Amino acid sequence: MMATFHKNHLQEAFTLLQRNETDGCNLPTLQSETETLQSCIQVLPPDLVNRIAAGEVVERPASVVKELVENAIDAGATSVQITINNGGNSIRIADNGKGMNPKEAQLAFLNHATSKIKNAEDLDAIFTLGFRGEALASISAISRLACYTRTQDQPDGIQLVIEGGKLCHFNATGCSVGTVMEVDDLFFNTPARLKFLKSPKTEVAQVEEMVQGLALSHPKVQLSLTLAEKLAFQTDGEDKLKQTVTQVFGWKPENTNTLLETTFEDPLSNLKLRAVFASPAQESFHKRSKKAWWMLLNGRTVRCAILATAIKKAFEGLVPHGVYPFCAVWLEMPATEVDVNVHPTKKEVRYANSEQIFKFVVGGIRRALQEQFHATYGLHSAMQQQAQPVEQSTTQTHQYPTFATPNTLSDFTSTPAVPQNSVFWRSSSSSEHTAAPHTYSSATNSGMPTQTALAFYEPLASGAENSPVTASLQQRQWRVIGQLFNTYVLLETPKGLMVVDQHIASERWCYEALVTQSTAEKTVVQPLLSPIVLDVLSAEQVGVLEQYQDWLKDRMGFACERNQAGNLWVLCSVPQLYPNRKTISPVQQLEAVLEQLALKGEAELDTELLFATLACHTAVRAGDVLTHAQMERLVVDWLACSLPWSCPHGRPIAHTIEAEELNAFFDRPSLPVSSVYKR
Repeated sequence: MMATFHKNHLQEAFTLLQRNETDGCNLPTLQSETETLQSCIQVLPPDLVNRIAAGEVVERPASVVKELVENAIDAGATSVQITINNGGNSIRIADNGKGMNPKEAQLAFLNHATSKIKNAEDLDAIFTLGFRGEALASISAISRLACYTRTQDQPDGIQLVIEGGKLCHFNATGCSVGTVMEVDDLFFNTPARLKFLKSPKTEVAQVEEMVQGLALSHPKVQLSLTLAEKLAFQTDGEDKLKQTVTQVFGWKPENTNTLLETTFEDPLSNLKLRAVFASPAQESFHKRSKKAWWMLLNGRTVRCAILATAIKKAFEGLVPHGVYPFCAVWLEMPATEVDVNVHPTKKEVRYANSEQIFKFVVGGIRRALQEQFHATYGLHSAMQQQAQPVEQSTTQTHQYPTFATPNTLSDFTSTPAVPQNSVFWRSSSSSEHTAAPHTYSSATNSGMPTQTALAFYEPLASGAENSPVTASLQQRQWRVIGQLFNTYVLLETPKGLMVVDQHIASERWCYEALVTQSTAEKTVVQPLLSPIVLDVLSAEQVGVLEQYQDWLKDRMGFACERNQAGNLWVLCSVPQLYPNRKTISPVQQLEAVLEQLALKGEAELDTELLFATLACHTAVRAGDVLTHAQMERLVVDWLACSLPWSCPHGRPIAHTIEAEELNAFFDRPSLPVSSVYKR
């Protein structure tokens, strides 16, 4: 069998095929016609061409690992072992793929030789990881490479050794089905490239990060990484995402059990999202770098601004600025809708419809955050409550419309129900979108907090049927124990003792109410029995008020008119949100809106920041004394939120001291059998 593949014959074929099609040009004729002219242009020799090309494909040892592992996966390998020694200077990749026969082995290391594509049309729908045919030629040109490979139908394997692009050995050998690639002395013949490598420790860290991405992007492949003869990690290839994440990063299973996992599909566009991520409450999985985010597209680890922005948007307002919860996103989409042939290393991609991808990813993660609040806190939020029918208009006052950034997520989030007698919707029995008139006193306009400021905060009717407050402890899963330092509401829950910050919980509810009101078809407003004269506005503020009068009325709920004399503006109605709260007057709220409009205008108005500021001023304060009924009312409203994790500034709302922790501290084996909750 090997007689037809002598070394001399193979070397001749190897050299001829490396000429990059120069034989197809009429170079001899061209030279004869211009032989009297001295030329500065010449065709570079093949070995120099490969060294230059290697600079685009092989940046460091991690690049070699990436290309060889991707080739192994493209060859159908279900198990890949990666061994790194000498600070990345010695690389061994062994796989159980289909291997190569002698003819394939001699062609594989030639420039632009590939089995991945056949014609130009194949570039429009690339399903493999590699396809350019540059990797093996580039790697072998700047290293000492040995390849051992065998197919299932071949009795013997092939040993192929190349040093600096020169074929040294091509022999029959015994080996398992699959391929083993050994790369040593990387950049030995390109000292300029070699001296720019980082320290061995840094290069090994780059390799580890690269392999982590490869393992995450292919959870069906058993993949192991050994660094300096020590196993760094190993995956089992069972395609269980949370389990794969645990194995790749070496986390303890008991810690990663709290990570959230979701699958989200859109059959119309053939988009599928799978994600494993930390909730806003899991601070141990929060980082100060975007390296906490892993983006995996059609089996590739990519750097993608669209996906990164989508993840950021999904967590916006749920974590503090500059904090990045762990998030791994697996996105699957038709190959015809994405271009992976943008960058030599194929890390960057381009989408046919980037806006659709953005909305899809944001909506998928937000939906999971809404639905899986119970998994972290053991309490049901609005997404676990019985939802209102989808056909209902978003202007119905007994429910929240879809909570989302306006015009961004409406296609991907559902509509949770809100208790009918929620404070915000106290006028819900009326068919109109206007509440009863209210008179603001001078004390109200002062904006000073008082102990009577909570008079509006009414408890639920004690006899209301199906009330979350009057429901049994087992049904609602929580019980108010009391108030700590006039700041924290203490709850007994199935998981243990929950401490709720009353201001932050109230702030989240106020914020969502403001967002809901701004996106509804009609704004629910509170008319004023005695309109307030706006004599405190500056000339600039009056100008902004005149310009945006209709928008302020229709979208924000501030109805302003000129008085009968026509020389002053008066405020006739305000947004229906805690109208008796004395911590901020309606005039101060209006001034905050006018200030934002003056700076940015309606088109660039940061409504989320504005609503967060208004919510902070409107919400229950730390230090406010609450009755037991008021505390229950506050918890009901908080749990009615779509995203009850944190306030709009990212501060966590609740913290649970688990029952197991309390039992361990007091050396108690378990709770009494008569405990309210069945465990």
